[in-house]
Amino acid sequence: MGIAKLPSNGTEHSSASRWLIPLASRPSASVRAYLFPPPGTGASFYLPLAEELPAFMEPVALQAPGREERSAEPRVKHYSKLVEATTEAMSAAGSSKPSVFLGYCASGIWAFETGRALVNKGAQGPLLLGVCAAPAPGEAAKYTRYMARPDRAVRALLQEQALTPDMRELATQAIYRDLITVLSYRYSPGAQVTCPVSLFSGEEDAIIPRNLVRRWDAYTSSRVIADRAYAGGHVFLREHWDTVAQHFCSDVKAVLASQPEEPSSPLR
Repeated sequence: MGIAKLPSNGTEHSSASRWLIPLASRPSASVRAYLFPPPGTGASFYLPLAEELPAFMEPVALQAPGREERSAEPRVKHYSKLVEATTEAMSAAGSSKPSVFLGYCASGIWAFETGRALVNKGAQGPLLLGVCAAPAPGEAAKYTRYMARPDRAVRALLQEQALTPDMRELATQAIYRDLITVLSYRYSPGAQVTCPVSLFSGEEDAIIPRNLVRRWDAYTSSRVIADRAYAGGHVFLREHWDTVAQHFCSDVKAVLASQPEEPSSPLR
């Protein structure tokens, strides 16, 4: 399946068309799923997930400068600027559909900060935040500093290498392309996301251990509605696209069912 083109029928899409990449054309979808790709990757990372999502969900992946077709553009070096540009692009897209977010690894933080930035601006935030192998926001900076020691980083990578043969290449891409942005993040206490949170993690993840993933309950004014673990390490998602899609869809349906109004399109 190829990447769909964002409509360009007006100036309101000039910013959104660069940042927001539809992975499938689903004009009758009732929910937009914003997918935040992990460090070192771009929008195409989520193509396998897009294929598994049902018709009522429109998969739209974020594409930051310096990634894939935006490779010639300067990278955003600070999380605050990344979040600001993301919220601007979402506002420019002008979608009236309710949205859900899904972020993987450090991009779980990107999704979280975007969600609470939208709420702080008085805009519509996500109905659900899904985070895969992502540390809780308040744990991210100190854990990054902890892992910055070469002996710890090498040990974790060697453990992951046993599970994922191309882990060294994946880690090199992430460090080379996005390390500066990841290191710039500092959690600022304040308003949290107002939506439920779903957690997804690898049982043998040596990069982001499950105990860090399971601390998200303190960062939502709602609650954690699911905490699931899958066989594998940090990149477990590549082996479980179909199952994760099913579980994420199940959580989305549960959240939609709890809303005052039913979505305009049937859930299929």
